[in-house]
Order: sequence, then structure tokens, then C-alpha cells
Amino acid sequence: MTKHQRIKYLERMGIDVWLANDTDRVESPESDICHSGLSLGERKLCHECNTSHITEGGLGNNNSGLLLLAEKSNKDADFSQFLWSKAGILIEAILYSINLGIQDVAISVTCCKKFNIQRIKDLQPKMILVFGEDSAQKVLETEKSIGELRQIIHMIENIPTIVTLHPNELCVNPSLKKEVLRDLDFMQNYAQER
Repeated sequence: MTKHQRIKYLERMGIDVWLANDTDRVESPESDICHSGLSLGERKLCHECNTSHITEGGLGNNNSGLLLLAEKSNKDADFSQFLWSKAGILIEAILYSINLGIQDVAISVTCCKKFNIQRIKDLQPKMILVFGEDSAQKVLETEKSIGELRQIIHMIENIPTIVTLHPNELCVNPSLKKEVLRDLDFMQNYAQER
């Protein structure tokens, strides 16, 4: 991780960073969501549950063909704040572990089935990665636990879907990171076999 990436992460966590002079501070597009090309202002209204959602990423940003689905961390805040939270920083680290940046994927909040399906149809991803038990239960319409849903290829609209732990769980219990890495390995192995 470069000095500039560390500074960006610290700033996003709300930690003031002091530098000797302003010329040391260089914007790093690959680690700065504001400059990554994500359309943070795109609002989608779910007509099923009458909820307005801000969606992250989009058709132009989904270079990898990967769609991330997750519930927002704070039920009262806009989903756009999700990527600025500790969970968002962990998602960036998770993507980095598979050689992707936040600008390479599309990200959407999970909602009711119709909203999820429409979002998937709009983005036409090659693969979906679902974060957390609640999100997985919504999009897969099941009551199975996260343990039963992980390490299995699920299909949503004929798109392979992998389930992993929500980043909030990693904030509470960092030892679970190895489980997420196992899920990412499983996803990459499946993608290579196709």
C-alpha cells in the first residue's frame, strides 16, 4: 500500500492527517471513491417497498463483471455512506486481495426481490458476490444460515452467485477474514473453470 493510499484510508476513517507541505498530498484515483468514476448520486426507487436507494457503480464501472450486493451498515444512512464506513474500507481490501479496485465493480444495496432482480438485469454482471446472511436470504429467498449458503454456487437469473460474510462481521471478529478469503478463492476457482 502506498503512502497516499494510507492517507486516504485514514482520512476516510475520520483521522486527521498532517503533512509537511501540501505538495506531498496527491490524489490517488485508484483508492479514492470520489475520483473512481462511481456515480454516487444515482437514485433508484424500489416500487415494491417504496424505498429510495443510492446505487454505487453502474454499467460503465463494472469492468470486471462483478456485482457486489450488501445491506447498508447503518439502516438510517444512505447507502452511499456504506463505502465510507469501516465496512466499505474492508470491501476495498477484499477487492484488492483479488486484484480489483472499487472502480472495477458495481455495488448495490439488497432490497426486496423485484428490486434485486431489476438491478441485476440492468447491470448484467458475469458473477454476483453477496455479503452477509440477511442479504443472501433476501436475494436467494431462503431462510438458510450463512454457513449453509457459503461455498456453494447459487444461481440468480442464470448468474453464478457466491455468498460470504458481511464486512461488519469482520470488524467485530477479525479472525473471520480467513473465511472470506476462502470464499474468494472458491469464487476465483469457479470463474477460472468456466
